Amino acid sequence: MNIIKKPTWDISSSEVTPEELFNKRRTFIKLGAASLVASGALIEALAKENIPVPNLKYLKDKNINNLKLNTYEQITTYNNFYEFTTSKKGVKDMAHTLKTDN
Repeated sequence: MNIIKKPTWDISSSEVTPEELFNKRRTFIKLGAASLVASGALIEALAKENIPVPNLKYLKDKNINNLKLNTYEQITTYNNFYEFTTSKKGVKDMAHTLKTDN
């Protein structure tokens, strides 16, 4: 007498998804993917059209709070990346030896 021991991952045939439902799911996923591609292509086509835009007129800020522009040193040394230190001012002194090439 042979004893057939099923593996632990084996499931009964009643738990398997019916083929018709499986195929309907696949069709639904394909239609969803196709609609995403089509909408992307449509948006790109519309973006390439030459839509006339009237000249925009900008008003200069009145600067009622008397704000001053940052200095060159401030804008070239400020850093909020913390690879070297948590000090925003200390990064520039530590990063100057970092090699970014291969």
